[in-house]
Amino acid sequence: MFKAQISRADTNVDKDTPTASCSDYTHSPFGEQGMPCRASFLLCTACPNAVITPRHLPRLAYLLHVLQELRAVLSPEVWDQDWREPFARLRHLRKAPDFTDTEWNDALEKASAHDRRVIDQLLKKGFDA
Repeated sequence: MFKAQISRADTNVDKDTPTASCSDYTHSPFGEQGMPCRASFLLCTACPNAVITPRHLPRLAYLLHVLQELRAVLSPEVWDQDWREPFARLRHLRKAPDFTDTEWNDALEKASAHDRRVIDQLLKKGFDA
């Protein structure tokens, strides 16, 4: 389920993850309280501590795009096991009224080579604890 906060304010730049900003890294619902979060960054969209702003859209749009491509080439069982939930959360965000279709379309075009490398590394589980 999608639980991240949406904000138009460009805050917490120094607390960015590959997919969002984190408002409370040591109180994750996915780990021990008081300890640094060790969950996959794919779970940020399921975390109430995550904050998504317009600057995160290029990476999220690219991530959604890549997950759609993976869905076309992987067996349904593999895709469902590994990617169904993050994809569903991104689709929820994509359909929500917080960002316009134009913003999403522009975001994918604005995804830099660095943004794409970060997401590609994330999908290869290169950031997981």
